[in-house]
Amino acid sequence: ARHEALWMTAEGSPDVSVVVATHDRATRLERLLTGLRAQTVPASSFEVIVVDDGSADRTPEVLRRERLFPWHNCPQRPQPPAWHLHAT
Repeated sequence: ARHEALWMTAEGSPDVSVVVATHDRATRLERLLTGLRAQTVPASSFEVIVVDDGSADRTPEVLRRERLFPWHNCPQRPQPPAWHLHAT
C-alpha cells in the first residue's frame, strides 16, 4: 500500500502521463508498450497518450490490442511539409 501511495494522487487518477508521438513505428511502439508493462509501479499509476500522425502501418492494430493500462489515441491527419506551404 505504501508503494502505491507514492504513485497515486489522492483522487486515484494517474500520477504520470506518458506521451508518445509516432508515425509508422509499430515495432518500436510494441517495444515501448512492453517496457511500460514491465515497470514495477502499478499500471493504474500512469496513462499512455499516443499521438499517431496518420500511420499507415500496424500502429492502429497495436493500439487496439493494448488492454493493460489506459491509453488515448490522438490521430492526426497528415499535413503537407512546411516547405510546400511556402513554395512559389
